[in-house]
Amino acid sequence: MTVQLWGAKPESAAERHALAHLVRKLKPLDDEFWILSNVELPPQTDLVVAKRDGLFIIEIKHCDGDRVEGSPNGDWRITDDHGRTRRVLNRDLAKNPYQQLLSQYHALKDLLSAHRDDLTPQIAGDPARWDDIKKLLVFVPELPDESDINVGKKLAPPRGAVLGLDELPDYLDAERSPHLRLTDAAIRTLVEDVLGLRPQAVRLGAPVGGEVWSGHRKIRWQTLTPAADVARVRVEIRDAESGVAAATIAVNGNPGECPWKTREVANGRYCVRLSAFDADGALVGHDAGEPFTVRNRARLVTRRRVVAAAPIAALGLLWWRPWRPRAVSAGDVEADPDAYLGKAARVRFRVASGRATDEVVFLNASSDAYDTDFTATIFQEGLNAFRDAGVDDPVAHYYGRTVEVWGTVEWFHGPEIVLKSPEQIRVVGWWEVW
Repeated sequence: MTVQLWGAKPESAAERHALAHLVRKLKPLDDEFWILSNVELPPQTDLVVAKRDGLFIIEIKHCDGDRVEGSPNGDWRITDDHGRTRRVLNRDLAKNPYQQLLSQYHALKDLLSAHRDDLTPQIAGDPARWDDIKKLLVFVPELPDESDINVGKKLAPPRGAVLGLDELPDYLDAERSPHLRLTDAAIRTLVEDVLGLRPQAVRLGAPVGGEVWSGHRKIRWQTLTPAADVARVRVEIRDAESGVAAATIAVNGNPGECPWKTREVANGRYCVRLSAFDADGALVGHDAGEPFTVRNRARLVTRRRVVAAAPIAALGLLWWRPWRPRAVSAGDVEADPDAYLGKAARVRFRVASGRATDEVVFLNASSDAYDTDFTATIFQEGLNAFRDAGVDDPVAHYYGRTVEVWGTVEWFHGPEIVLKSPEQIRVVGWWEVW
């Protein structure tokens, strides 16, 4: 089922070892467990474990597998095989482990009683029996059999127990608080509102609040407890005022960061909320940051502007026709004919002279000899096409005008382009700039 981790990350190695061991062993069980570490009542409590039909307060001590001696009063000692004291568990402390656990139990009981109306436990017609909380004194990694511990009735079953970490998961699974039944909502209220704890599964790293973000950024988080089985993370960017989600990112696995394009949301103030889920889809923790600001400059090119400009651009391309060869002057072709012969070209020139016979028409770029100037030549087949287009006399029609002709440059007493249809020649207007 589900194991949720809440509270501050344990500082001591014994507590971290106990926490990882508990998660690993409780995960396959049928119950749902809420494990709360470093709970400040005050005093501070190592662990509180809650389930729907049980509540446990746990004090953890490290004994290195050596013999433990203790009673309700006096020092608790770790001794060797010869009975010599190796360490005093309560050195420099006002209370021994037994007294510490009882003090924590009474503090938790009083706190829950004060918030009885908020917790609204579901109990069969009886008020909440907070005295059903189990008190556990747990030794890491285990409690040797030869230990000499006398805790009296207050920690004896069924009120509590003294045991090793190796026995703790089975105890939590089997034991119940007969008069205490809590709903999931009651446990969540206890954890978040009464105890003020935050989830350990993930902790938001950026943005935590106060930043100004733009462009492409990375949302980062940390997994505080390695034992937490985070299979998927959901990142929500919420409006800081309304709380409405403006963007949601689903991340498979737990990479610790995910890219985000801040332009997905409008400029304004937002908060990031993380939700972590296990492989079964159950929520194992969440975290949220303080408001931060998204501020992007307005784009000069937007999709709407591109769509609006597309027809104008299409007309411009039709007018410009960049796929056509660049226009050159007749003088360029005359100066270096070898560079153009056999190639397609668009040549601009002023028709300075012309000559027509029954079979051919010459439109000349100058009036000198035909073996040097550029000429547009129209043979009989082309003349018929010009006459069909309404140009009966090409010399009279084009004389003195600036024209552009295009086609393959050939050589016949000088460079020329043969015009086979009127589409190969056009009159250049004075307003045109090319």
